[in-house]
Amino acid sequence: MEKGQIVLVANPSSGSGRGPVIRDRFKRALQEAGYNARTVSPFDSPLDLGEGSIVVIFGGDGTVLHLLPKLRESNAIVYPIPTGNENLFAGYLGNTLDPELFLERLRDGHFFKFQLGQGECNGRSFLFVSHLSVGLDGVVLSDVVKHRRTTVTNIDYLKSVVRVLWSGIRLGLAVKNQHGELLTSGRGIFVVGNTGSYARDLNPVPESDPYRDNLVARFFPIDTVGRTVRFLYHLAMRKPLVVKTLPLFESDEFFIEGNGHAIPVQADGEILGVTPVRVRRAEGAIRILGTRAPPSGRMKTVA
Repeated sequence: MEKGQIVLVANPSSGSGRGPVIRDRFKRALQEAGYNARTVSPFDSPLDLGEGSIVVIFGGDGTVLHLLPKLRESNAIVYPIPTGNENLFAGYLGNTLDPELFLERLRDGHFFKFQLGQGECNGRSFLFVSHLSVGLDGVVLSDVVKHRRTTVTNIDYLKSVVRVLWSGIRLGLAVKNQHGELLTSGRGIFVVGNTGSYARDLNPVPESDPYRDNLVARFFPIDTVGRTVRFLYHLAMRKPLVVKTLPLFESDEFFIEGNGHAIPVQADGEILGVTPVRVRRAEGAIRILGTRAPPSGRMKTVA
């Protein structure tokens, strides 16, 4: 790949705040290899990424989500670095903190197009990479954010789960697509997948694939003590959920609403509003540095 413009975007608020330190390490490695690199903040307004630049993102999934409209608009070639909490997207792509891996992919010069999901709720539209979900997990995530002090840990998730369950909250979902009703009164979590990646390695929709024309989704009922305990076990042990007995929904779009409640909507680990929400495949795509992504649902270890 030609030695064009490389933009380094670091979010100091992601994860443990190590993004800027890792960014500086990458910048030194790039300069030693003869590449030009400039740094910007994801909070710059206006944010200037340049047209067709290689954009290296030092942050978590929330940082990537925040930048998606600009990345698509500028036709950037994207390379996320895992310096956030879950780092689902970087893990899905097999990216690490090693500058040499980035330089190797840069020299190879390969990139591929990656389709996105799009959600619309509360009068706003947003893009997402990995997944969107509505239900108990969004309530738990809202509680995690509310009580967050520094880096989110396993204990933080478990404490939030206990607080939410102790509150006795009962959330019912109704879901339909362009053909009619899919779910009329479900208590649980409805997950729409794009890559199969999901927080805590639960992997609820392994059939997800960013290269298919439509979206796939699955509903996880959490309406009995037994189902709640099983869900908490998988959450605590980071074990993939058992999905073979649950129906898979395939559709061009999904419309999700709460039965008498405004339920939090989360995408890629960020709370983006409340129901009702419409979900569909986004127009256009972003470009990713490297070879085509691994089969959906396959997570790689990041370090």
